[in-house]
Amino acid sequence: VEQVIGDVTDIESLHKTIPDHVEAIFHTAADTSLWARNNARQNIINVHGAANIVEAARKKHAKRLIHTSSIGAYGKTGVDPITEETPSNAMTSGINYFQSKYLAEQEVKKGVSLGLD
Repeated sequence: VEQVIGDVTDIESLHKTIPDHVEAIFHTAADTSLWARNNARQNIINVHGAANIVEAARKKHAKRLIHTSSIGAYGKTGVDPITEETPSNAMTSGINYFQSKYLAEQEVKKGVSLGLD
């Protein structure tokens, strides 16, 4: 494993940093702030950053993208245990972090629907 660091908010830096046909990309970047004044920055990092990682992984023909998310992507479900089939209510939670993690997962799912593994 070789660690490379890129800026998820800068697609060009990702294209330069990620080698062609890389075995795997581990996407672990996130803004976990719960301060409302950081919402715009959080959306750029979490949502647009995930979209950029997906785009770069596809462009570089990565064999696999491992996306690390958060239980927050499900919102406050009241369900225990939460599984991948548990419906999310993150978008109605009123918590931007939950919403941004849910939307980031949607970006990854779009990538999967386009052939990303």
